[in-house]
Amino acid sequence: MFASGGPEYFGIKMRTLFVAPPTTISGHDPESTRSVSIPAFLSEKVLCFKNQWISRHAVIKHVAIHGSGVHSAEPDSSEDEIIAWLRKSTFVGIVSEDEDFKGKRPGTRLISLSSNVAPGTDLKRPHQSVDLVLLELLAAAKYLLESESVQHLEQVIRLEMRQ
Repeated sequence: MFASGGPEYFGIKMRTLFVAPPTTISGHDPESTRSVSIPAFLSEKVLCFKNQWISRHAVIKHVAIHGSGVHSAEPDSSEDEIIAWLRKSTFVGIVSEDEDFKGKRPGTRLISLSSNVAPGTDLKRPHQSVDLVLLELLAAAKYLLESESVQHLEQVIRLEMRQ
């Protein structure tokens, strides 16, 4: 499994996450960033599970359609099925002061992937946690907000507000 990540979550900076077996991607540098067009940004592969790559566009679409609770459509592609499974079986989180999570001390940072989650059930996770699909969605928002175009737009708006 692979997740591209980006921002820091619960004190864990995730740029690239590989879950066994360890692997590499030819030419991949987890610290490098580059400017790309919106279509190229959306088409980038950000998740991989069992050799099936998932694009950023598929992540955003899945969360918008299936993950928001507004639409209840069943996953309609193999990408959607993998994304739905990853939402139920993965998390990055931290154990809070007021919870007893599998005997872990408060403040313990966790990354988990459970391959034995039964259909229709969710992985038990700490209160302060996010699944890897939402992590990718948050990373997309981070990269968009940090883009040169958005930074320029913010400067223009600030200038306009002063007039």
